[in-house]
Amino acid sequence: MSGILKAINAKLFLDQLSNLKLIPESFSPFITILVIELECALGIALIVRIFPENVIPSTLFILLSGFGVTVIGKLNKNIHTCGCYGHAMWIPLPISLLLNIAYMMILSWIWLIGIENRNDYHLWQVFLILVAIAGSGFLIRQSLIRPLWDITITRPGRKFKSNWFGDLFSDPEQKQYLMVFLNKQCPICKEWVIHLNYLFEKQQQIKIIAVLNSDLKTIKKGVQESIIFDQIYLPPSRFYFMAQQFPTALLIENGIIVKKWGGQFPAELLD
Repeated sequence: MSGILKAINAKLFLDQLSNLKLIPESFSPFITILVIELECALGIALIVRIFPENVIPSTLFILLSGFGVTVIGKLNKNIHTCGCYGHAMWIPLPISLLLNIAYMMILSWIWLIGIENRNDYHLWQVFLILVAIAGSGFLIRQSLIRPLWDITITRPGRKFKSNWFGDLFSDPEQKQYLMVFLNKQCPICKEWVIHLNYLFEKQQQIKIIAVLNSDLKTIKKGVQESIIFDQIYLPPSRFYFMAQQFPTALLIENGIIVKKWGGQFPAELLD
Protein backbone atom coordinates (compact mmCIF):
# COMPACT_ATOMS: atom_id res chain seq x y z
CA MET A 1 0.00 0.00 0.00
CA SER A 2 2.82 2.37 0.86
CA GLY A 3 4.34 2.01 -2.62
CA ILE A 4 1.02 2.64 -4.36
CA LEU A 5 0.32 5.77 -2.30
CA LYS A 6 3.79 7.08 -3.16
CA ALA A 7 3.34 6.29 -6.86
CA ILE A 8 0.14 8.32 -7.28
CA ASN A 9 1.74 11.38 -5.68
CA ALA A 10 5.47 10.92 -6.19
CA LYS A 11 6.18 14.65 -5.90
CA LEU A 12 5.60 14.42 -2.14
CA PHE A 13 8.20 11.64 -1.81
CA LEU A 14 10.63 13.56 -4.06
CA ASP A 15 10.31 16.66 -1.84
CA GLN A 16 10.83 14.51 1.26
CA LEU A 17 13.95 13.01 -0.29
CA SER A 18 15.26 16.46 -1.29
CA ASN A 19 14.69 17.79 2.23
CA LEU A 20 17.00 15.10 3.63
CA LYS A 21 19.93 16.76 1.81
CA LEU A 22 21.80 13.47 1.71
CA ILE A 23 22.08 13.12 -2.07
CA PRO A 24 22.66 15.62 -4.90
CA GLU A 25 19.46 17.32 -6.06
CA SER A 26 19.96 16.02 -9.61
CA PHE A 27 19.83 12.39 -8.38
CA SER A 28 16.62 12.80 -6.37
CA PRO A 29 14.15 12.02 -9.23
CA PHE A 30 16.09 8.86 -10.19
CA ILE A 31 16.21 7.65 -6.56
CA THR A 32 12.51 8.46 -6.17
CA ILE A 33 11.56 6.31 -9.16
CA LEU A 34 13.91 3.48 -8.16
CA VAL A 35 12.74 3.28 -4.53
CA ILE A 36 9.01 3.37 -5.33
CA GLU A 37 9.33 0.80 -8.14
CA LEU A 38 11.29 -1.51 -5.84
CA GLU A 39 8.73 -1.06 -3.07
CA CYS A 40 5.84 -1.97 -5.40
CA ALA A 41 7.69 -4.94 -6.93
CA LEU A 42 8.77 -6.36 -3.57
CA GLY A 43 5.28 -5.90 -2.16
CA ILE A 44 3.72 -7.90 -5.00
CA ALA A 45 6.44 -10.54 -4.73
CA LEU A 46 5.70 -11.00 -1.00
CA ILE A 47 1.96 -11.29 -1.69
CA VAL A 48 2.29 -13.93 -4.43
CA ARG A 49 5.15 -15.67 -2.56
CA ILE A 50 7.67 -15.70 -5.36
CA PHE A 51 11.46 -15.87 -4.81
CA PRO A 52 11.14 -15.45 -1.00
CA GLU A 53 14.81 -16.34 -0.48
CA ASN A 54 15.69 -13.11 -2.36
CA VAL A 55 12.64 -10.94 -1.72
CA ILE A 56 12.68 -11.08 2.09
CA PRO A 57 16.33 -9.95 2.55
CA SER A 58 15.84 -7.31 -0.15
CA THR A 59 12.76 -5.99 1.66
CA LEU A 60 14.68 -5.99 4.93
CA PHE A 61 17.42 -3.93 3.30
CA ILE A 62 14.88 -1.38 1.98
CA LEU A 63 13.20 -1.10 5.39
CA LEU A 64 16.52 -0.76 7.22
CA SER A 65 17.76 1.87 4.76
CA GLY A 66 14.54 3.85 5.08
CA PHE A 67 14.69 3.60 8.86
CA GLY A 68 18.28 4.84 8.96
CA VAL A 69 17.68 7.71 6.54
CA THR A 70 14.59 8.82 8.48
CA VAL A 71 16.47 8.83 11.79
CA ILE A 72 19.32 10.87 10.26
CA GLY A 73 16.82 13.33 8.75
CA LYS A 74 15.06 13.73 12.09
CA LEU A 75 18.32 14.24 14.00
CA ASN A 76 19.37 16.88 11.46
CA LYS A 77 15.88 18.48 11.70
CA ASN A 78 15.49 18.21 7.92
CA ILE A 79 12.27 16.18 8.08
CA HIS A 80 9.39 15.99 10.55
CA THR A 81 7.17 13.31 8.98
CA CYS A 82 8.07 9.94 7.50
CA GLY A 83 6.09 10.36 4.26
CA CYS A 84 5.62 6.58 4.16
CA TYR A 85 1.95 6.73 3.20
CA GLY A 86 1.94 9.80 0.97
CA HIS A 87 0.52 12.00 3.77
CA ALA A 88 -2.76 10.11 3.43
CA MET A 89 -2.89 9.33 7.15
CA TRP A 90 -1.52 10.88 10.31
CA ILE A 91 1.16 8.67 11.84
CA PRO A 92 3.58 10.45 14.21
CA LEU A 93 7.20 9.88 13.27
CA PRO A 94 8.09 7.84 16.41
CA ILE A 95 5.13 5.51 15.76
CA SER A 96 6.19 5.14 12.12
CA LEU A 97 9.71 4.19 13.20
CA LEU A 98 8.30 1.64 15.67
CA LEU A 99 6.16 0.14 12.90
CA ASN A 100 9.26 -0.20 10.71
CA ILE A 101 11.04 -1.98 13.56
CA ALA A 102 8.08 -4.35 13.93
CA TYR A 103 8.07 -5.10 10.16
CA MET A 104 11.82 -5.77 10.23
CA MET A 105 11.51 -8.08 13.25
CA ILE A 106 8.76 -10.13 11.59
CA LEU A 107 10.67 -10.48 8.32
CA SER A 108 13.91 -11.27 10.18
CA TRP A 109 12.15 -14.00 12.15
CA ILE A 110 10.76 -15.54 8.94
CA TRP A 111 14.19 -15.34 7.34
CA LEU A 112 15.99 -16.88 10.33
CA ILE A 113 13.65 -19.83 10.79
CA GLY A 114 14.38 -20.76 7.22
CA ILE A 115 12.80 -20.17 3.86
CA GLU A 116 11.94 -23.15 1.74
CA ASN A 117 13.33 -22.82 -1.75
CA ARG A 118 10.62 -23.34 -4.32
CA ASN A 119 10.87 -24.28 -7.96
CA ASP A 120 7.17 -24.31 -8.80
CA TYR A 121 6.85 -20.68 -9.84
CA HIS A 122 4.31 -19.75 -12.47
CA LEU A 123 4.59 -17.32 -15.34
CA TRP A 124 1.69 -15.23 -14.03
CA GLN A 125 3.62 -14.50 -10.83
CA VAL A 126 6.59 -13.11 -12.76
CA PHE A 127 4.18 -11.22 -15.03
CA LEU A 128 2.56 -9.54 -12.01
CA ILE A 129 5.92 -8.27 -10.78
CA LEU A 130 6.80 -6.90 -14.22
CA VAL A 131 3.41 -5.19 -14.37
CA ALA A 132 4.03 -3.70 -10.91
CA ILE A 133 7.37 -2.27 -12.03
CA ALA A 134 6.08 -0.92 -15.35
CA GLY A 135 2.80 0.34 -13.91
CA SER A 136 4.35 2.08 -10.92
CA GLY A 137 7.02 3.61 -13.16
CA PHE A 138 4.35 5.09 -15.42
CA LEU A 139 2.38 6.46 -12.45
CA ILE A 140 5.50 7.93 -10.84
CA ARG A 141 6.56 9.81 -13.97
CA GLN A 142 3.07 11.29 -14.30
CA SER A 143 2.71 12.23 -10.64
CA LEU A 144 6.15 13.87 -10.47
CA ILE A 145 4.56 16.60 -12.60
CA ARG A 146 1.14 16.72 -10.95
CA PRO A 147 -0.51 14.42 -8.37
CA LEU A 148 -2.76 11.85 -10.01
CA TRP A 149 -4.95 11.91 -6.94
CA ASP A 150 -4.78 14.23 -3.95
CA ILE A 151 -4.69 11.82 -1.01
CA THR A 152 -3.57 14.39 1.57
CA ILE A 153 -5.55 15.26 4.66
CA THR A 154 -6.26 18.73 3.23
CA ARG A 155 -7.87 17.70 -0.05
CA PRO A 156 -11.13 19.47 -1.00
CA GLY A 157 -14.25 17.61 0.10
CA ARG A 158 -12.68 16.29 3.29
CA LYS A 159 -13.73 17.27 6.80
CA PHE A 160 -11.20 19.65 8.33
CA LYS A 161 -9.42 18.55 11.51
CA SER A 162 -10.68 21.48 13.60
CA ASN A 163 -9.86 19.65 16.86
CA TRP A 164 -6.17 20.30 16.12
CA PHE A 165 -6.77 24.05 16.40
CA GLY A 166 -8.14 24.57 19.90
CA ASP A 167 -10.94 27.11 20.26
CA LEU A 168 -10.49 28.81 16.90
CA PHE A 169 -13.53 26.97 15.51
CA SER A 170 -15.74 27.40 18.58
CA ASP A 171 -17.83 30.31 17.25
CA PRO A 172 -21.16 28.80 16.02
CA GLU A 173 -21.91 31.96 13.98
CA GLN A 174 -18.73 31.68 11.94
CA LYS A 175 -19.34 29.51 8.85
CA GLN A 176 -16.31 30.27 6.66
CA TYR A 177 -12.62 30.09 7.47
CA LEU A 178 -9.50 30.71 5.40
CA MET A 179 -6.59 28.72 6.83
CA VAL A 180 -3.25 29.78 5.35
CA PHE A 181 -0.08 27.75 6.00
CA LEU A 182 3.00 29.99 5.90
CA ASN A 183 6.64 29.01 6.29
CA LYS A 184 9.90 30.83 6.95
CA GLN A 185 11.49 29.33 3.81
CA CYS A 186 8.74 30.61 1.54
CA PRO A 187 9.79 33.45 -0.82
CA ILE A 188 6.24 34.58 -1.62
CA CYS A 189 4.68 34.21 1.84
CA LYS A 190 5.29 37.89 2.65
CA GLU A 191 3.41 38.83 -0.53
CA TRP A 192 0.51 36.65 0.61
CA VAL A 193 0.49 38.34 4.03
CA ILE A 194 0.07 41.75 2.37
CA HIS A 195 -2.99 40.49 0.45
CA LEU A 196 -4.38 38.68 3.49
CA ASN A 197 -4.01 41.76 5.71
CA TYR A 198 -5.95 43.75 3.11
CA LEU A 199 -8.62 41.04 2.90
CA PHE A 200 -8.87 40.94 6.71
CA GLU A 201 -9.56 44.68 6.88
CA LYS A 202 -11.92 44.66 3.90
CA GLN A 203 -14.40 41.97 5.00
CA GLN A 204 -15.64 40.09 8.08
CA GLN A 205 -17.47 37.18 6.42
CA ILE A 206 -14.43 34.90 6.25
CA LYS A 207 -12.27 34.40 9.32
CA ILE A 208 -8.62 34.35 8.28
CA ILE A 209 -6.14 32.30 10.29
CA ALA A 210 -2.39 31.98 9.69
CA VAL A 211 -1.04 28.53 10.49
CA LEU A 212 2.65 28.64 11.39
CA ASN A 213 5.38 26.21 12.36
CA SER A 214 6.02 26.46 16.10
CA ASP A 215 9.75 26.85 15.30
CA LEU A 216 8.95 30.41 14.15
CA LYS A 217 8.32 31.46 17.77
CA THR A 218 12.07 31.70 18.31
CA ILE A 219 12.80 33.60 15.08
CA LYS A 220 12.90 37.38 15.01
CA LYS A 221 11.75 39.32 11.93
CA GLY A 222 9.86 36.30 10.65
CA VAL A 223 6.80 36.38 8.41
CA GLN A 224 4.59 36.29 11.52
CA GLU A 225 5.56 39.82 12.59
CA SER A 226 3.59 41.51 9.80
CA ILE A 227 0.37 39.47 10.28
CA ILE A 228 -2.57 41.43 11.74
CA PHE A 229 -5.09 38.55 11.80
CA ASP A 230 -5.29 35.41 13.98
CA GLN A 231 -2.29 33.11 14.19
CA ILE A 232 -1.83 29.60 15.49
CA TYR A 233 1.33 27.54 15.86
CA LEU A 234 1.44 23.82 15.17
CA PRO A 235 4.20 21.37 16.14
CA PRO A 236 6.49 20.75 13.13
CA SER A 237 5.24 17.17 12.63
CA ARG A 238 1.60 18.23 12.25
CA PHE A 239 2.48 21.41 10.36
CA TYR A 240 4.43 19.60 7.62
CA PHE A 241 1.91 16.78 7.54
CA MET A 242 -0.94 19.19 6.74
CA ALA A 243 0.97 21.31 4.22
CA GLN A 244 3.70 20.15 1.85
CA GLN A 245 4.11 23.35 -0.17
CA PHE A 246 4.00 26.95 0.96
CA PRO A 247 1.92 28.92 1.00
CA THR A 248 -1.11 26.61 1.08
CA ALA A 249 -4.57 28.06 1.67
CA LEU A 250 -7.76 26.17 2.55
CA LEU A 251 -11.25 27.62 2.32
CA ILE A 252 -13.45 25.83 4.88
CA GLU A 253 -17.23 26.06 4.94
CA ASN A 254 -19.27 24.37 7.68
CA GLY A 255 -16.28 22.22 8.62
CA ILE A 256 -15.61 20.96 5.06
CA ILE A 257 -12.62 21.94 2.89
CA VAL A 258 -14.18 23.35 -0.28
CA LYS A 259 -11.13 24.89 -2.00
CA LYS A 260 -7.38 24.58 -1.82
CA TRP A 261 -4.79 26.94 -3.29
CA GLY A 262 -1.01 27.00 -3.51
CA GLY A 263 1.60 29.15 -5.21
CA GLN A 264 0.40 32.54 -6.40
CA PHE A 265 -2.28 34.34 -4.39
CA PRO A 266 -5.75 33.52 -5.85
CA ALA A 267 -7.26 36.65 -7.39
CA GLU A 268 -10.80 35.39 -6.66
CA LEU A 269 -10.27 36.04 -2.95
CA LEU A 270 -9.85 39.75 -3.62
CA ASP A 271 -12.99 40.10 -5.77
